Amino acid sequence: MATYGNVGEFKESEESWTQYMERLEQYFAANEIKDEKKQRAILLSVCGSKTYGLIRDLLQPQKLELERLEREGIISPVEFSEWAAPIVPVAKPNGTVRICGDYKLTVNHLSKLDNYPIPKTEDLLATLGGGEKFTKLDMSRAYQQMTLDEESRKFTTINTHKGLFQCNRLPFGVSSAPGIFQRTMENLLQGIPQVIVQIDDILISRKDNNNHIANLEAVLKKLSEAGLRLRKEKCFFMVPDITYCGYEINGCGIKPVQAKVEAIQNAPVPENVT
Repeated sequence: MATYGNVGEFKESEESWTQYMERLEQYFAANEIKDEKKQRAILLSVCGSKTYGLIRDLLQPQKLELERLEREGIISPVEFSEWAAPIVPVAKPNGTVRICGDYKLTVNHLSKLDNYPIPKTEDLLATLGGGEKFTKLDMSRAYQQMTLDEESRKFTTINTHKGLFQCNRLPFGVSSAPGIFQRTMENLLQGIPQVIVQIDDILISRKDNNNHIANLEAVLKKLSEAGLRLRKEKCFFMVPDITYCGYEINGCGIKPVQAKVEAIQNAPVPENVT
């Protein structure tokens, strides 16, 4: 069968991964190649060896993540949708991927989004004055713990290599998701002193151990009552110093994480005006 055009290797300096995958989808559509097995068979010749390896390495973790999401009821298969958006798999340090929807042409573009403000880290940290020890709690897959109502689910449909799936929980990629989650967590934990929250990161501090433990128990009770889960391996309890949102915090004060500023400190001196 004759084919038209070519896709070539992915070049990050020229386009985003999403744009590249859109070009690849357009190539298959233009050549009327709908069968997944046929698409995989010609992928090497169409994309080149480097990009082929990248796509291959992403597809297996992507397949496993989709299976987990479906198994846990976070997504459900659907036969058709007027709102299907492509996915953007984001590689994570542990070798898994996060499935995000590329909603820029669907729900993000057409809906009136929740613009609840995310507080500045500096403003949040100002409330921790006097704290000697710190507890940091990290939410497990934060957005996916929030259930969507039935009417909203159709707008979050994603288009994957395994077909269409409708999201039953708040998905990654919706522009208003951070604001929705921030507002929910602030309302949940309001009234507990020296507790700050920035989306899925909660930080607790008090001047003495007894009050610290009382605060921690109050927070954990609120989270339990709401049915929210934490990621144990990312939680730290009553430590003298902690890293939070790019800052190192201890009883003496706050300073930026050194690794975050090394690129600026080690930048070469400009040699010309350009």
